[in-house]
Amino acid sequence: MSKKEAFLETPASAQHKKERFWQIFVPIGLIFVVLLTALIFLIIRDGEYAPGISNFAASATILVILPVLLIALINLAIIIALIYGMVKLREAVRPLGSRLLKGLENARWKISNFSDASARALMTINEKAEMTNQAFRSLNKRLNDKRN
Repeated sequence: MSKKEAFLETPASAQHKKERFWQIFVPIGLIFVVLLTALIFLIIRDGEYAPGISNFAASATILVILPVLLIALINLAIIIALIYGMVKLREAVRPLGSRLLKGLENARWKISNFSDASARALMTINEKAEMTNQAFRSLNKRLNDKRN
């Protein structure tokens, strides 16, 4: 991590980054493993704890819950991949954003200079045209004054 990134990172996000694994990922993983182990245990021991129809109901419930947990695991993996991708993207976007901002600022400067130069040229042309018109008006006035 560069000094600039360390400076831009808030103390709260730095603390979160340190504690994210132990406070988020480990408890979720442990709960998932415990639940999955308990459900598989109930399926394997089918009939020892609930004789009769209730064991079929318990097995059916477990068989319904397993795909839901599998889908939840897939969603968790997708969310983890998105978080990882966003972290990597943020690292790439910061320098690119800085370069883009410098490029836009440079373009603004060049456009400003170009507009100033083109306005100067137009003002010079208008000034010369106005000087010519003034000369013709002055000449017409003098000629008209001599006639009268």
